[in-house]
Amino acid sequence: MHLTHESIKRIAELLLYGGYYFDADISVVEPVRLDQLPILSYLEDDNNDEISDPFTQLKQLTTIEGSNDNNIETTSSQRNDDDDDIITFATVVNVQGVFFQAFLAAMPHHPTIQRALDYILAYYEGTLQQLIPQNVLPKLERYSATIPSRKQPQGIGLGCYTLAAAYLATNDDEWIQYTNDRVLLENTGNNAAIQQQQQSIMNNKRKNNFSRFLYEISLTSENVTQSHVFQNVPLQSNKKGKFGDGDWCNFVCFGGRKVYFYSRVIGSRGCPKK
Repeated sequence: MHLTHESIKRIAELLLYGGYYFDADISVVEPVRLDQLPILSYLEDDNNDEISDPFTQLKQLTTIEGSNDNNIETTSSQRNDDDDDIITFATVVNVQGVFFQAFLAAMPHHPTIQRALDYILAYYEGTLQQLIPQNVLPKLERYSATIPSRKQPQGIGLGCYTLAAAYLATNDDEWIQYTNDRVLLENTGNNAAIQQQQQSIMNNKRKNNFSRFLYEISLTSENVTQSHVFQNVPLQSNKKGKFGDGDWCNFVCFGGRKVYFYSRVIGSRGCPKK
């Protein structure tokens, strides 16, 4: 398992300053609007915080009444969240259903980002196994069957593993307290705004109300071609590759019915020019 200094600095800078992070090898279709993304759907039931996967999200799109094959816009009628939602965290879930850090956004001093950095440090100190809560481990099995260590790295991305572990380990009460504190900090002296947003926070008692996710999928996958969504998003390559037509060139990240970026720009690793 390898984690570059840049990956550590990414988490540290987001913790201190907040903001948006994009990998240099993605190709943007249009700017990400977090307020236009639908609330995360949990798998199975509302008491389970296991994160949904791209194929489940795609299936939900095809069941939207009045779906238009040529329309990839996310309209207000397709969103089920509140206009006053306070979004404090966002990232991507890839085709394997695991976190993909090509895009990551957070407010400063976010508890999930803080915990992710703590887990990275614990990995290098050999104490990660003692730090991750036992009830979180079964939900991390899609990343690794065992907790990674420097002696047993498992060959997975440490940044993705520790971020997912941190997200799952940060409970709803921590998200509510953090979001409430941010409202007080950013609206000092504006009592009306504070009261309105605090009421919204109390109405939304799950962390999925304060987070948003994009989902990665291939435009050439059978799931996409049969669903007839994203038809006006052009392929970057028609080349036959290991992962299907266009290799990684045609993997995109979507939210709602809108594509925001390609996972790889032409000429980058996994998406060669020729």
